[in-house]
Parts: sequence; structure tokens; C-alpha cells
Amino acid sequence: MINRAKGGGLPIRRRWPRIVFVVLLGLPIAFLVGIQFIPNRPGRGITKLYTYRFAATRDRFAFLHYVSGDERDLIAYDSTRNKLTIYRSKSLTIWTLSPNGSKQGAFLIGCSEGITPDQLRSGQKVKTTLFQCQNEKCSPVFDFDGSIDSLLDLGEGDMIFIGAKPQILQRTAPFFPAFSADFVGYRVFDFYFRTRDSRIERITEWRAVFGSASLGDDRILFNFSPLPGSPTPQPPSYPRRSNIWAAKVTFDDGVPRLAFDGDRPFIEHGKDYDTKPSISPDASKTAFLSSSEHTASKGRRYDVAVVDNASKDELFTVAPEEGTQLSLPVFVDNDHVRFMSFDGQRYSFREISVSAKQEKLLGQVTPADILHAEVVYLEDPQQVH
Repeated sequence: MINRAKGGGLPIRRRWPRIVFVVLLGLPIAFLVGIQFIPNRPGRGITKLYTYRFAATRDRFAFLHYVSGDERDLIAYDSTRNKLTIYRSKSLTIWTLSPNGSKQGAFLIGCSEGITPDQLRSGQKVKTTLFQCQNEKCSPVFDFDGSIDSLLDLGEGDMIFIGAKPQILQRTAPFFPAFSADFVGYRVFDFYFRTRDSRIERITEWRAVFGSASLGDDRILFNFSPLPGSPTPQPPSYPRRSNIWAAKVTFDDGVPRLAFDGDRPFIEHGKDYDTKPSISPDASKTAFLSSSEHTASKGRRYDVAVVDNASKDELFTVAPEEGTQLSLPVFVDNDHVRFMSFDGQRYSFREISVSAKQEKLLGQVTPADILHAEVVYLEDPQQVH
């Protein structure tokens, strides 16, 4: 005889699959509902360190902090005054942060409005505005019809930057066609020159994926991932353990010209992968993220490494502690490299002295500190909240 539950109904043996199904279905729903009431969940103050959106100058650090959706704040930390400042836009999205600031020490950020595929098809242009932010004030520098990535200040108003024009791309979901959709993205990048009289000229035809450019003397280091058909060095069988490449800079009638410095990556240091270079101003050293460990469960572990450019000998390395992320490094002069770390509880701002072979902590803040920092709006630089 089959026992029945008290009060009748379906036999227990027939009801337990339904009970298990309801419980398993309810757990994720309860989790999603529950985190809405956690005040410091990601998107409400606590976020992971967005490793590749970091910048540093001689007195300040900066990084992009994801608020919610596409909202991003620029967080600046003054290590000399232990002060936080938030730079925010009322109408634009802060998309990019150039690792190197201007020659005057200002942070350089690219901001734009969103655009849909239909708007792009109808001829509407994407306008990215470059702002420079310093001393609780931001001011626009120039506009570009596309995306702006790393920017190199040559002085007296001349600048080299990485830019891309928008394309309509497709996000495909093979087993879920309903989730496939068109979107506006950026895939083909080149170097551009912006003159002091506001003219913009494309100075390469490399048509590849670039990023994290830095300038030292007459050499630019940058991330480089060639696309099919790119007229660039693509040896058929070099080990793709690095995307750090170099270009020599010459000037023709005041216009910079770039030529690849070699047919292989400039840095091939880690056992797994090297990326995000920063070259010292005198071009003698390079700091970058280097991975020698890669596991299926944890992914890549990136160290901050510094090497001599002539010999490629290692000069200094910082490995992250368990559960800690490191940002990309930035040379702020010929000897000092700045970077930051995030352990899930606090942001730590750090500096390496290469000659002294020392690393020191310059300050720390928590996500709660960010929630209470002063806010400067890009459109209203005089108004501090």
C-alpha cells in the first residue's frame, strides 16, 4: 500500500518531484529578489576593479567605477591629501579613461551618448567628447566621430590617440535565436593625430584592435591584436603569448608617422600572456601585466612586471595576494610605477620605485568611502556636491 500525506492529495512518491522542482526554481528567484535589499551589492557602491580602466599621475590615481548598467563614475584619489573626488556626467556615459594623463597632470576621459543600430543606419553620428579633469574641474578638449581610447599628449595642443569608427555588429546565440541582436560596437582601430588647430587625421591604416598606448622618447608601446586582412606584421607561427607591440615615431612636416618596430611582440615575458604596457618617458623600461598562471577555474593571474627594454631582464615584479586583482601599471616618471589593487573590501593605491626595488602603499579607500565623496559634474564643473 502507498502511504498518502496527511490530509489526502497525491501520494508522497508522486509529489516529491514537484516539490524538488518548486524548491530548485524558488532558490534563484529568492536570491535575485533578496539582493535587491542588500544596500552595497554591485551596482550600489561595491564593484569589482575594472582592471583595464586605470590612470595615474604624479599626485593622483583614477579608475572607472561601475554604478549600474552603463553608468560609470571616474574616481580620483589624491594621495598627497588623502582625498577622493567623483567625476560624473548628467547626460553622457564615461566610456574610456586614458592610462596616461596630460602633460599638466589632468586625467583624460572619453564620454558619449548611446546610439542604436537604427540610428546609425539612418546616418546619425556617434560623438565622443574628450574631457580633461583636474582640481575638481573638467573641461571639454575636442569631439571625435567614433570611439576614443588611449591618448598621448605631445604638448602644445598636439595629441595622438587610438580611435575607431562605429560598426553594426551582431551578437549571436546559436541555441537561442531570440537572444541574437544587432548592436553598435567598435572593432577596427587606428592611430589618429589631433593637431593644435583642431584638425584630426588618421595616421595609420593598420585596421586592428589597439589599446593601452604609452609614449617614451620616440617609441610607442601598445596592445595590438591583428584582424583578418590587417596589413601588419603577422608571422605565421610566433607564440601568441603577448600583444605588446612597439612602433617608432618620426615626424613628417609636423605630422607623426608610425612604423612597426619589429615583426614580433616587443615584450614576451610571461609563460602565459603579457598585456597593457606602460613605457617610461625615457623609453628605458616597460611596466605591464604579465601572466604565468592560467587555470580553467580561476582564469589568468596577472602580476605587475617591470623589465629593462634593452635586455628584457626583469627588474621588479608584484604578484597579487589570493583573491586580489591588480590594475594595469603606469609609469609616472622614469623610475616610479603606480598601480592599484582591489581585494573585495578596499582599493589600495601603490607605487614601485624601480631603482630602489621597493613597493609602498600610498593610501586605501573602501566602496563606502566612495559613496560619500564629493561629486563634480562634467557639464557643471564649478558645482561640487
